[in-house]
Amino acid sequence: MTDPKYMREGVDFALGKVTEEIGEFLAEMAAIQSRMAVVLFAIGKAQRWGLQSVNPELPESEQETNEELLFTSTAELYVYLMDRFEDLVTEKKDVMDALQNLAKEMAVANGEVTREEWDAAREVMGHA
Repeated sequence: MTDPKYMREGVDFALGKVTEEIGEFLAEMAAIQSRMAVVLFAIGKAQRWGLQSVNPELPESEQETNEELLFTSTAELYVYLMDRFEDLVTEKKDVMDALQNLAKEMAVANGEVTREEWDAAREVMGHA
């Protein structure tokens, strides 16, 4: 949750906040997707050429079996996800909070509700 001292009222601020939070979340997702892509690459190589196959075009000192590549890539993905799990939950919550604030600011700007009415309704629903 963003510290209230860094929040401002208005749709423009809310749009900027949503953009920033989604950007942060997407950056994290890109890092995960990159690691997942390596796992998929390793699975494809293992299926096509077998687990014990190596790339014959690489120098012998750089060769690894497809099984080694698959193990290494899945282990790296697992460790990354475990290390980043709490951050991912926080990033998701930040995006959800920013979207909620944008909905509030748009409703206020359109005259559909006052900030006080919005906040009171959220409190009644247990989402204050």
